[in-house]
Amino acid sequence: MDETSGQIKSHIRSTREELSANLSELEQRVKSATDWRQHFENKPGVFLAAALGGGLLLSLIGRKRRRYIYVPSSAPEGSRTRASVQ
Repeated sequence: MDETSGQIKSHIRSTREELSANLSELEQRVKSATDWRQHFENKPGVFLAAALGGGLLLSLIGRKRRRYIYVPSSAPEGSRTRASVQ
């Protein structure tokens, strides 16, 4: 081994600093990629279109569902029938 312990420690220190800088840069990139406020400022039309599309989709799904309620019948207490509510 031609390297001394001082050179090895220096190499480890510089590598550690480089990795720390890379990690900080990666953290900043992840934060900017997941910041919905920044994306909304850049392209508000996309968010508005998505909200409109989602609302329309939910309204269509809501119409197709049938809701049932239990209506008491003249039968004895334990038996009830279901009636469809539009």
